[in-house]
Amino acid sequence: KMLARFPDFLQNLHIMNITNNQNNSIVLYARISKVKHTAKELSLDNQISLGEKWAKANGFNVIGIFREVASAKKTSTRPQFLEAVKLVKKEKATLFLYQLSRGFRSTLNSIEISDEINKAGGNLVSYSEDINSNSPSGKLYFTIISAMAQFEREIIGLRTKDALAHKKATGAKLGGTVPYGFRLIKVTGKLAKIKKEQEVISRLLYYRKEGWSYRKIAEMLNSENIPSKTGKEWYANTVRKIILEAEKRLKITEKAVI
Repeated sequence: KMLARFPDFLQNLHIMNITNNQNNSIVLYARISKVKHTAKELSLDNQISLGEKWAKANGFNVIGIFREVASAKKTSTRPQFLEAVKLVKKEKATLFLYQLSRGFRSTLNSIEISDEINKAGGNLVSYSEDINSNSPSGKLYFTIISAMAQFEREIIGLRTKDALAHKKATGAKLGGTVPYGFRLIKVTGKLAKIKKEQEVISRLLYYRKEGWSYRKIAEMLNSENIPSKTGKEWYANTVRKIILEAEKRLKITEKAVI
C-alpha cells in the first residue's frame, strides 16, 4: 500500500529554486511508446525542446540527448535509456525527464534507478512532477528514495528466507546437484528415492561401519561395475561425500522421530 501511494506523494512535493547545483551538466531523455504517439503523449521533439528550455533557464549545459520509441515494460529493452543513465552516473550529471513514466516502468523501478543515480553523485529532474533533486525538497526525494530502496531490499531478503524455510520444511530441494540415491521431481521440487541407489548407500554405510576405507569401498564399486551418478569412475572422495550425506540424513530422521 505504501509503494502504491508513493507517486501521489511525489506529485505533491513542493519544489524550490536551485540553490547549490555543483554540476551544471544535464542529460535529456525522451520516450514515446509508438511511432504514431497518442494525443496523451508529448512527441519526442517536444519533450527534448522542453528539456533544452529548462536547461537554459536554469544554467545547465546539455551533454547528451537520447530519444527512444519503446514500451516502458522493460528497462533492459531500452538501450537509449540505459546509455543516458550510464552517462549521468559517469559525469555526475542530472537526468532530465518530461515525466517519471518516460524513464521508469513502475514506482519500484524509479526507486531502484534513482537510488543508483544518487549513489553515483548524479541528480534527477522530472518536468511534469516538478521534481528537482538539486533543490532542498529534491534532496528530500532522494533521501526517501534511498530509504525505500533499502526497505525493498530487506523485504525481498525476508521473502527469500521464508521461501527457503518453506522449501526445507516441505522437503523440496534448495539448489545444487541432486544427491546420489535420489531424483528430482520437477513439478514439486522435492526429492524421490531411487531404490537401487539407496541399496548401494546401505552397503556403503555397512562397509564403512566395518572399518573399510573410502578408497577400498570405491575400488569395490568399480570392480562390480556399479554406476556412479555421473557414470564415471568411483573415487574415494565421492564415496566419502555420499556416506557423510547419508549419515547426516539419518541423524535428522532420528531427531524427527524423537
